[in-house]
Amino acid sequence: MLRLALTLLICLAANVHASDCTDAMARFDYSNAARFANARLTQAPGDAASLICLARSQYERGDFEAALISLQRTDGLAKTPVEVVLASNWYGVTLRHLGYRTGSWQFLQKALELARAIGDQGGLATAMHNLAGLLDDFGRPQEALAWFQASLAINPDAAERSASLNNMGLIFETLGQPDEAERLIRAAIEVNRQGGHFHHLGKHLMNLGNLLRRQGRFEEARTLIGQGQALVEKAGDRYWMGVGHRLRAWLERAEGHRDAARREFDLAANDYAWAGTSSELDATHAERAALEP
Repeated sequence: MLRLALTLLICLAANVHASDCTDAMARFDYSNAARFANARLTQAPGDAASLICLARSQYERGDFEAALISLQRTDGLAKTPVEVVLASNWYGVTLRHLGYRTGSWQFLQKALELARAIGDQGGLATAMHNLAGLLDDFGRPQEALAWFQASLAINPDAAERSASLNNMGLIFETLGQPDEAERLIRAAIEVNRQGGHFHHLGKHLMNLGNLLRRQGRFEEARTLIGQGQALVEKAGDRYWMGVGHRLRAWLERAEGHRDAARREFDLAANDYAWAGTSSELDATHAERAALEP
């Protein structure tokens, strides 16, 4: 009887720590999420839920290599089926950012199949959203749009729905439909404003600014990119700080400010190097070199 009571207390303590971390993630408070997760892990290094939450906090700050290490620490640990779906989804997006698309696809397929099997609607919607992003990477935009639509139809997470709308907008931009792109990104922004999703809001404001830059609407673009940069800096997201500097560099270049553009490219490169995103880093170096006299 005493052993049962102690077991229940231990499980309750683990759930409290996991809940604290998850609640902090929902507030986009990634530093405290990591603090709660690490506090639990000092007591129970094999707590898979806390490791997954730690990986999420690291990913959202752009520290993809650290996130991958945290996810790898969950391999072989006891996990519920829902936790397996969650870990597989985060494995997928983390590997995608690090350039390992084959591995990303495999983990996302695992998340998709298991979520369907156990009736995990949130996990299924996330897997659909993440697979849509990969399909776009693979040059299959129409399939990507269909998967984003399927995710939107069932996704209970408003912040992730906004990301689907934003990403659909980016696809329509590449398909040469800027009006539809702007409509969708503005819809994402409205979801963010209503829900207080300041981190996503920052990303989507910058994407809208970049769309307007392409249309020659430079002043509007500068305002939106600047607003977005302030919000991703508030979130502490180094990867998206890099994106912001690169978008600013493109704007400065478009307006003929070559010195300012070079400075922004340098700042972007520093952030991309920190995040471990080699493809963006290489592209930024090439764009910066093209501005040399």
